[in-house]
Formats: sequence, C-alpha cells, structure tokens
Amino acid sequence: SKEVEDVIRIHGYIAEGCPYAVSPLSIMSRLDVSLSKLREVTLDIDSPGGSITGVAELAAYIALARQAGATIHAFTRGTCASAAYWIAAACSDIAATRGAVVGNCGSYAVYVDYSKANAARGVTYSLFTSGELKTAGNPDFPLTPAQRDFLAAHVGSVAEQFFTDVLAWRPK
Repeated sequence: SKEVEDVIRIHGYIAEGCPYAVSPLSIMSRLDVSLSKLREVTLDIDSPGGSITGVAELAAYIALARQAGATIHAFTRGTCASAAYWIAAACSDIAATRGAVVGNCGSYAVYVDYSKANAARGVTYSLFTSGELKTAGNPDFPLTPAQRDFLAAHVGSVAEQFFTDVLAWRPK
C-alpha cells in the first residue's frame, strides 16, 4: 500500500541557524520532498514560537502549496504559539487537543543595556561605526532615541506582517 500522508514534527524553539532549534528552512525542504510524493502532510507542532528568520517564508510556502492543491494539516497537543502559530495559520486546518495552547500573535525584541554594569566594573567600550543605526541593540551602549525608534518600528513591521498573514489565512 502506498503512503498517502507524512507527519513532520515541529517540536521546540524555532530558529534558523541555531543547532538546538527547529529550522524553518529544513521544514520547508522536508515539506517539499513529502509533497512531491504524497497528497497530505501533517505538521505535528509543539512549540512556543521562536525567531522570525525563515518563519514568514515557511508560512508563505505552505500557503502556496495549498493553492497548488496540497493539503497540509496543523496539529498540536501542547503549544502552538507565536511563530509556530504563524506557520500553522497557513495550513489547511488546525486541530488541537482541549488543553493545547494556541495563538499568541505578535512580535517582540529584547534589549539588555550592560553599559552601567560595565562602567561600575571599570570597563568602557569605544565603538566605531558607519552609521548610528548599524549598532542598534549593542548591549554595551544605551540606545539612542533614533535606535529605539528604529527597533520599535522593526518589531511593529514584523507584527504587521504576522497579523496580515494570519487574517488572510484565518479570516474568521
């Protein structure tokens, strides 16, 4: 009997280029191989989300595969949040157990300022840069107002892309 469905696990933190995380581009490659042979694929998701790199591309790939006739299911018995939900939202359907955590749309960035701790230890840094925004987020210096605005705008832009995609794929 011929296999008609594959299950691809997305368990853990999602990030590209991180050895302990699930790679969105690896998932895309695995989907591509599965969909070249099979009619249906299920994404078995248990992830709190992760980093943006590759997630929007994977979600867009899933949406395009669906437009081409593929059936891609999302299933979670644990957590399907943030970046994991972005991926699931692009699927044909989402199934979850009663106790699963699903959703949590949005984006954020963390900035830690070590400049005062460094100064208290007698450590100072000199930074040479080609532009004010080039080093936005360097933890050894406080953010300038322009850097703060730049990072906030980036977080807002990612969130807007996330919301737009989810609303297009899950309009109800």
